[in-house]
Amino acid sequence: MSAYQAGDTPLCSVIVPVYNGAAVIATCLSALSWQTVATELYEVVVVDDGSTDSTMQVVDDWLATHRDLTVRLVQQENTGPAGARNYGAQLARGHFLLFTDADCIPAPTWLEVFLERFRAPDQPAAIMGSYVSHQHAPAAQFAQLEFEERYERMQSRATIDVVATYSAGYQRDLFLAVGGFDSTLIMNEDVDLAYRLNALGKRLVFEPRATVEH
Repeated sequence: MSAYQAGDTPLCSVIVPVYNGAAVIATCLSALSWQTVATELYEVVVVDDGSTDSTMQVVDDWLATHRDLTVRLVQQENTGPAGARNYGAQLARGHFLLFTDADCIPAPTWLEVFLERFRAPDQPAAIMGSYVSHQHAPAAQFAQLEFEERYERMQSRATIDVVATYSAGYQRDLFLAVGGFDSTLIMNEDVDLAYRLNALGKRLVFEPRATVEH
């Protein structure tokens, strides 16, 4: 268990955008409720991006039996993941913003690792975690090999130039100051934000221990 102390404001906010994720969102939320830090230290903001399935009902049902974790469920018209993440960030109360996807399962120590890294003396502006998959489809296995080769290169570097939002963390004040993700982009909004932060001379780092499973 982490030694961090709870306060009136959570240390971090976990933002989960979801669109038609009824089949996966409960598993993601359960993983977030099993973290190794006290639940008073973080909140979860689920942003339903105009789902047309039963996502909202699934989250409501999950919340009815999990009252120990602060989870806020909000809905907006469909704008895409960048807009959903930005909306969650605007509502977030934590000093740090963590992002993952509705079809990802954060490891139990995921949140604790982010907090420890953010509160280290170097205090990076943004942190990228790692992704693992146990899928058996050939395409998924090849994709995982590509991820692992990339991670091996990133571990040898003091800074990185890309932060992917399946496992990502940002200093909240900085994220808001630069306008967050560009919601006009259909994809690669996380790459765009990383490049903008790099252009400002901000430090982005890779933390392989902040793992999510797909």
